[in-house]
Order: sequence, then C-alpha cells, then structure tokens
Amino acid sequence: MENREAKTMKDKMRLWALIAVLGIWIQASIVSAGQAKDWPEGLRDFIFFYYKEPKPNELEKRLGEFLNSGIFNNGQLSDSDDLMLAYFFARAGGKDPNIVRGYTKCFENGKRDQRIFVLKVLKLCGNDETKKRLKELSEESKYINQRQEIEYIISRPMPADINITGKPVSDARNLRLLKMEFVATGEDKAILRMIEALETQGTILSFFKPRDFKNPKVIRETAKAQLISHCRIHDKALSICKQEYEKSKGPARAKHEEIIEDVDGSISVDRWLKSKPQLKPVTSAQGWALGCSAVLIERNHGWHDTLSPEQISEKSVRDELKLLSRWWDVRTKKELLDSLEWLEQGGHRKGFEKTGELVAQMSDEEFLELLEQNKDNKDKINKYETARKYYKQLGNKGLKGWDFARYICLCRWGYHAGFLNEQEAWGKIMPVAMDLQKTFDSWEDLGKNYLIGRSYWSYEEQEEDGYKIQDAFQRLVDMKSSPWNIYKWDMDLNSPGASGSESTKKKPQVGEKK
Repeated sequence: MENREAKTMKDKMRLWALIAVLGIWIQASIVSAGQAKDWPEGLRDFIFFYYKEPKPNELEKRLGEFLNSGIFNNGQLSDSDDLMLAYFFARAGGKDPNIVRGYTKCFENGKRDQRIFVLKVLKLCGNDETKKRLKELSEESKYINQRQEIEYIISRPMPADINITGKPVSDARNLRLLKMEFVATGEDKAILRMIEALETQGTILSFFKPRDFKNPKVIRETAKAQLISHCRIHDKALSICKQEYEKSKGPARAKHEEIIEDVDGSISVDRWLKSKPQLKPVTSAQGWALGCSAVLIERNHGWHDTLSPEQISEKSVRDELKLLSRWWDVRTKKELLDSLEWLEQGGHRKGFEKTGELVAQMSDEEFLELLEQNKDNKDKINKYETARKYYKQLGNKGLKGWDFARYICLCRWGYHAGFLNEQEAWGKIMPVAMDLQKTFDSWEDLGKNYLIGRSYWSYEEQEEDGYKIQDAFQRLVDMKSSPWNIYKWDMDLNSPGASGSESTKKKPQVGEKK
C-alpha cells in the first residue's frame, strides 16, 4: 500500500459553517502537527499522552524545553495555540505550589516572549498563591518595561477562567480547551462535553460571520471535527464515544455513527461481516484484470483468483482497515473513492513527468550539479536518477502501470474492508485493466513498469524490501500457476468466453479454512 491526496465539501450552508470551523481546526492542528524538527524530542508525546503517564516532576523541565524550542521561537504558534498549551501546563500542574514555583522560575529566567507565555500559564493556575505572586511580579522594578503587558494578562478574562467541564459548550473555541483538559487529566467529562456539543440547539443564520464561534452550527461542526481528531489519537476517547453511541437514539445516534465510522469504520465492519460476504470464483476476464495487481499481491502472499486477496474474517477486515489508514489515510468509503480518483487523475505519474522533463534536458554536468545540491536528500536524488534513466524510455506509458496496479489493489482491499460491493469493485477494476492492456505490450512490460514506479516512489521502502518486490515479480514470470502464465496478455476481455461463467479454482467461503 502506498499514499494519497484529496477532500471535498457539500452544500453551501455546510461550506459556510466549515469556513468558521476550518479557522479553528487548522490552528489546533498546528499544535499536534507543527514541524517535527522544531519540537524537542518527546515533548509532543509528553503533552498529548500526559494523562496516561503523568509526570508532574517533569513539568518545569518540559516547559523550559518548550520555551526554548523552534516551535515557540519561530513564530509558528498563534494566540489560540499559545492558550491551548498554556492551559495544558496549568491543568497538568494543577494547584501544586511546588510546580507553580517552578513555573515562576521559568518566568524569572526567561526572555520577553517566554515570560508572556509563562504568565498565561500562571494566570490559568488560578490559586491564591499564584495570584499573589503575579501581583508582586507586576510591581518589581526589573519588569518595568513589561509592566503594562503583565497587568493586562493578569486582568484579562480567559476562557479557561470558567469551569470548562462544568457547563455546556457555548463557544466553539472552548472545544480546544476541552481537548487539552482531556490530555492533561484524562477526565471523561471533557469528552462527554464535546459529545454533548454535537447536540447544540439552534440553526445557522443567513450571512453569519465566518468567525462566529458562538453560532450553534459552528459549535456542532467543530465538536465533530475535534472528536474525530481526538479519537484517532486516543483509544480512551474513542471508547467513550462508542459507549455513548450504544446509549444514543434517533438523530444523535446518527451523529455518533458518523464520528466512529470516520475514525475506524467499525460499524460498517460489523454490518459487512453480518452480511456474510462470499468469495466467488472469477471469470477469465476478471482473473486477467486481477493479474494487473499481481506484483504487490504476490509480495503480500495474497490470492490472485478471487476479488478479495485473502479470506474475509473479522480479523482480516480489521487488519485491512488499519493498513488502509496507515498507508493511504483511508478510513471511509469516501476517502477510498478520493484515493482512487487521485490515482486515476494523475497519481505519481504527474510528479514523474515533471521531474523527467526537468532532468531530461540537462547536460551530464548540470545533472551532477543537481545531485550535489541535494546530496543530503536521498529520496530526491533517487527520484532524479530514476526519472533520468527511465523518463524517455517509458515515453507515454509514464508510470501508468504503477499507478493503475495500485488502483486495482485499492479496489480489492476496499471490497475486502466492505467499502465497495462486488459490482462497484468490478465496475472500477475492468475499465482500468482494459486501459493497461492497451498501454503495455506484455505482463512483463506491465510488471517492470510497476517496479520502476515503486523505485521512484520511495527510496527508503525500496532499500528496505525492494528485493521482496523483485522476487514476487520473478515468481509471477516463472510459476505455471501465475495469472501471467494462465492468461494470455492479448486475451479479448470483451469476448463471451472471457466474461462468462468460466472460472478459476474456487476459494473457501467465509468461515471455512484455507
């Protein structure tokens, strides 16, 4: 499995609502994504999984690491990100006077921007000792140049001044603080308040302001986005959502289902398995089409003569879903269709063509200079060298064999996971197979194109297990039972014999042993 790109919206009203949500969501995503190289090692995991293994004695040290990190000093964080992280340190530290004193040291030893951030943390700690210390700080002469800012922060009302889990969400921005409440404390009520926000009453007004955070629909959509994001990271949050789903009824149940489906597709899995899908024998034309995906399927030791490359069971379906999520970012049928569309519209062919055009017109000296400029990036060098070697040789074929073989694999995996029914899967596979037959000259020609595409795709993956792919290719060439030796390349895929009842050896049905 490899990678993908895509996403869309629905009607106009939903689009307007999501404009507001997107502003919130992107800002929150910066905190969890950021640029990994700018985060001190282990700090993100320390924050986002603190509730699993609290280490209060490390909070002062971790705060110091954050204040001296690239993510803080390079201006990558917005005010809302600042608030979220300040909220974490405040809630994780609680009202422990020793931790608060440690935070105060960070203030005293810090630079201007660092002090302002620590002030937010101290303000959010909110105990009497902290308030007293903040007042003292504002009066110290060495902070005279920052007195106005210090007094502003001390007097400024913050969303976290309220009991964030004590009452329903009335402002979409508070959902981010509930997220941090959960990672700092592991408190179920933080997730329950987010779930409750899905039911915020009220309708969207015409021509509402895009940043109307108190708008009911903005709250509802933000709650959904935050829950999906949170549940993908935290099993505990997903477990709470599933418990609430079992208790819910009517429209609320449908909303819970959307979130759970988006995270792990488990509801569809249950329905799919209850339908008792059967592995049917394939026609010759269908078997030929499956042969187009044979290199990767053979590498994975899968079946070549049924639509699903392995027996359908609860374990295999759940494993397939994990792999689709990991390699393709596919967790729903829509995301699967987006990936298929991306492959059909260009996939890696576009990048290969662009790179090929660049390096093909270079002299040897210019090409060597390009490699030298990128000597520290092995993946880029690999792409340049692969394109230099094969771009002209492949001509109009490009990397179509690579992209479309994976397209067929995705359809097969999508069927196995229950995203596509049998008719949908074959409806997508057969036209692509016919296109490949017109484009390439033989099974070996198609297979070699796949190998070139995989080499272009990832230097790291090629180095790690490229030999397994090469071995799979050679087995397909040599084995009598290989689809490449069972079906002639120039088979008429439209002939009655190719598409009729003729079939290969039957595989076991669901529940039977291989």
